[in-house]
Amino acid sequence: MIALPPGMYDPEGRRFIGPKGSAVLAPMEHKILLRLQQRAGRAVSFDGIINAMWGNPDDEPDSAHKSMHMRLWSMRRKLAAIGAPDIIRNIWGVGYMLKCEVDPDRAVPMTGPVYADLLALLDTHPDTERAAAVRAAIAPPALAAAA
Repeated sequence: MIALPPGMYDPEGRRFIGPKGSAVLAPMEHKILLRLQQRAGRAVSFDGIINAMWGNPDDEPDSAHKSMHMRLWSMRRKLAAIGAPDIIRNIWGVGYMLKCEVDPDRAVPMTGPVYADLLALLDTHPDTERAAAVRAAIAPPALAAAA
């Protein structure tokens, strides 16, 4: 079982157990959830999700993007019905993110030159709404809570 507040996920049975019941995820939804769980709290690009669904880019159908969005829509509907409506967030223009509960005492702060370079790029990005969404998605937990 994987703890994904407000519920638990049983990967062997592909069953998400929430406060209002449980839902079985389809095989592709299962793959998506596991990929998001690997990067919980961080955005996963659309291409990263598609890669998790099909593995090999040569195996992707022409409708891969549409299929991904439909699978995510379906999964988010199932999760909302069982009391976990906001566990998967759409990060507009970037991808999706699995919301996670972070213990601030165990969180590793995002610092260093790569993080500073990314923030500098976001400061100069022409689409300020998209830049703000990305900044919120990558913010250290203490900063995200203060915003």
